[in-house]
Amino acid sequence: MRILIAEDVQLMQKLLGKLLEPYGELTFAKDGQEALSKFQESIQSKKFFDLICLDINLPRINGLEILKNIRAGEKLNHI
Repeated sequence: MRILIAEDVQLMQKLLGKLLEPYGELTFAKDGQEALSKFQESIQSKKFFDLICLDINLPRINGLEILKNIRAGEKLNHI
């Protein structure tokens, strides 16, 4: 399972990482722009994320805007 963790607080990154590491490959993003870039890269490479843990209050682009962007894609609106 591929997991994207979008979280700007390092302590929360570590906590979520410890909890989710047994379940798959982790990818971290420290701000909204990085999270959106990593998500778009996964779509282009067809290596989709199975789980996205998205902090609502992220720097640069907030989590709600990222979610809107993800859902805007016709093939991804079920997420």
